[in-house]
Amino acid sequence: MRVQDVGLMGADDREILEWAAQRDRVLLTHDRETIPAFAYERIRQKNEMTGAVIVDDELAPGVLADGILRLIEENNSDHFVNRVFFLSV
Repeated sequence: MRVQDVGLMGADDREILEWAAQRDRVLLTHDRETIPAFAYERIRQKNEMTGAVIVDDELAPGVLADGILRLIEENNSDHFVNRVFFLSV
């Protein structure tokens, strides 16, 4: 599901994180500039979130898919709660 698909294109990052948290969705994003800071802010404020995965723009699609599958296989859904993961080259 993409932000464009749910009417959040251009929305504030905090709003996107809130939307994902309310729907138990892990956020997958290329936004390394602001999303990590806002995610950590949510965690500090005790606003639970389902998790965020920050993806390096340089990752080839196959490497990205492998990285995501590895995260899913190695962790149960509770392991993502209030955590930020980075997938990079």
